[in-house]
Amino acid sequence: MIPPRFTHLGELLEHRATRQPDSLALGFLDDGILPGSSLTYAQLANQAAELSGRLQSSAGPGTRALLLLPAGLDFVVAFFACLQAGIIAVPVPAPHPARLTKAIGRLQAIAADAGATVIISDASLRLAGDVLCDQYPALRSAQWIDLNGSDEEQYKDYSPASFLKYDTALLQYTSGSTSDPRGVIVTHENLLSNLEAIEKRVTNHESSVSVSWLPHFHDMGLVGGILQPIYGGHPGWLMSPATFLHRPARWLEAITSLRATFSGGPDFAYDLCVRRISLEQRASLDLSSWEYAFNGSEPVRQKTMIEFSQTFEDSGFHHGAWRPVYGLAEATLMVAGGSAGSSYSSRQLAAEALEDHRVEECLDDERGVTSVSCGPPIESTKVLAVHPETHTVCPPGEVGELWVRGPGVARGYWGKTNSETSVFEKKLLGAFNRSFLRTGDLGFVADGEIHVTGRMKDLIIIRGRKLYPQDIELTVETCHSMIRPHACAAFSIIDEGVESVAVAVEIERAAASDDSVFQKEVTNAIRQAVSETHEVGLAKLTLLRPGSLPRTTSGKIRRSALKTRLAPSKEIISVSGAL
Repeated sequence: MIPPRFTHLGELLEHRATRQPDSLALGFLDDGILPGSSLTYAQLANQAAELSGRLQSSAGPGTRALLLLPAGLDFVVAFFACLQAGIIAVPVPAPHPARLTKAIGRLQAIAADAGATVIISDASLRLAGDVLCDQYPALRSAQWIDLNGSDEEQYKDYSPASFLKYDTALLQYTSGSTSDPRGVIVTHENLLSNLEAIEKRVTNHESSVSVSWLPHFHDMGLVGGILQPIYGGHPGWLMSPATFLHRPARWLEAITSLRATFSGGPDFAYDLCVRRISLEQRASLDLSSWEYAFNGSEPVRQKTMIEFSQTFEDSGFHHGAWRPVYGLAEATLMVAGGSAGSSYSSRQLAAEALEDHRVEECLDDERGVTSVSCGPPIESTKVLAVHPETHTVCPPGEVGELWVRGPGVARGYWGKTNSETSVFEKKLLGAFNRSFLRTGDLGFVADGEIHVTGRMKDLIIIRGRKLYPQDIELTVETCHSMIRPHACAAFSIIDEGVESVAVAVEIERAAASDDSVFQKEVTNAIRQAVSETHEVGLAKLTLLRPGSLPRTTSGKIRRSALKTRLAPSKEIISVSGAL
């Protein structure tokens, strides 16, 4: 149900609370299975209004507030309270008490960058807050607001702030897979236009139900998992990312029990389900209600989707439910994606041509690379493949940098210089002074659909050949059973003044505990596979224990960080060597 156009998200919530006050807005699944806490639209609006009054007693419009809260409905209340008070929300991951030292660096970087003077937390994080303040004294000067506090004398009545649609709603901090995290300035107009375009593309209906385990502090979890159900007026159910990672079956069990129609995640999530859900568990699943299974946030692999379809076919999953999507925080969320009821398409491309940024069909599977379409751009959004140096549109059949223009494109990066935010204001030659967002992603447009081939910063160039790291990684991951899936990174290093290929890969614990036999077997298999498939040698190959690869908070491997962390350490099992 697409609502009328609004100026800000507070009006959206008020609309839902007035039209369907007793309807379920969002629920949270205890342990990922049983419905636990829930909020109707009226309850969400009332609780947000109460907290908004408390916030207005402590901070003025435009203040940045860190939302330091675990996954759950309290976060949703705090988010809408910030919006209604005119305070800029800054979602951040809540630190696990046992891993505070790992969280402090990112939290203090975001707090300093955003200039946050308010921190909204809850009782479960009081101790963590004390530790954080001890390690980072600047946090102690911030106004800490306990979501469950009861000092009512300090509160005042809620008075809705006045807004313009171009006012900043939140700072969405990027995952930092290729650089330090940056706060994307997302306006109310960005959010509402992107939510409307997603709703039209997905075509939800009266029986629609969504399920999301995605992190609430990232764009896919926040916009797609939390705000989208509210925008569409259909029930949304949330679960903790940790619940899914600990037992992937709980995600599919939730879809089964709730008859969910809309759900998804990154490619690795589907692969995890294939590997970790037993035959006995699959027998109890019924995925026939799943209409829109989106796959995005990282390279979409056709192999993963085929294996998932085959594995869960008897559980009622329809192959036609697949919807590869493309998006990024700098465009609020979604840029392209397939429509409901339309199957995704793919192309088999010649690997050699792709290395030269040319798109050529290939009938030879062994010499081809499969490119999965992410569908056409969403409404009012233009996507072009552009030559990154000349800023001219690439002709058909050529790979370029993807440039995006549309109402979902954000205003820039918070507090950054003009040179750092210039990616939002790039002009095409001959495009009549139109501004585009440079995504940094490589790809091409074919038959009106978007194909993403890689990241510019991750591209490996060897003697003029352009190699995509994800292609090398897939070769490595499938060459030996002791190599952990989705736990490989290929990147370039300078070896004796020459750019060369390096690979770091996690291996299973059984191989990690062995000093020679398995490691030699795995190393030989990797070198041979890369040499035969890509015709390059590895200047450096590092085997790592499980969990050693540096990742962002959303689970993406930080290839750039590996360039400085590859030196021998306790984590490294085998040393490198040139072929």
